[in-house]
Amino acid sequence: VITQHYARTLGFPVGTERSNVTPAEGDELQVQKFSLTMYWSLSVAIFPVGGIISSFLVGFIADFRGR
Repeated sequence: VITQHYARTLGFPVGTERSNVTPAEGDELQVQKFSLTMYWSLSVAIFPVGGIISSFLVGFIADFRGR
């Protein structure tokens, strides 16, 4: 589901592979699949970083706003 969302957002055609693809078209399709996988991997890798940052800041914010 998430990869299809990224594909629609970034304009990558997903699920439109044909059985008779010339090498030039196949190479472009591989690059698009690689880019889609790269964006997905980046978003998954950044998620824990946000968790770490928020876990350090939540104590400060709770003390500032009052518990």
